[in-house]
Amino acid sequence: GYVAHDDGAVIKLLSFPEFKTSVVTYKGRHMIPFMYDTAGDTIAMIGFGEGGVKAEVKQFNASVVNELEPVGRLRHIAVGVKRGMVLTMPFLQTKGEPKAFDTVD
Repeated sequence: GYVAHDDGAVIKLLSFPEFKTSVVTYKGRHMIPFMYDTAGDTIAMIGFGEGGVKAEVKQFNASVVNELEPVGRLRHIAVGVKRGMVLTMPFLQTKGEPKAFDTVD
């Protein structure tokens, strides 16, 4: 089908951060940008509690992207959080169980 062109349409291209693989600092805490929700214009990041332990997914307004400071890149892809630990998989792996980590250090 044909979709009419909308002169008010905008495309957002984010080259940073790399979702699921970047480690960033936001307000002094290490976080992993995890997901961008275009409908709600929100970003989900995996954050860590006191002492860098007990991972959890937190939601933020997408405008925080402008406040993120790059720290590094993970050697694996973050695929989720379970029981306070970050679940990761090696790049290009399609089989097997994710590995669990309790810190980004």
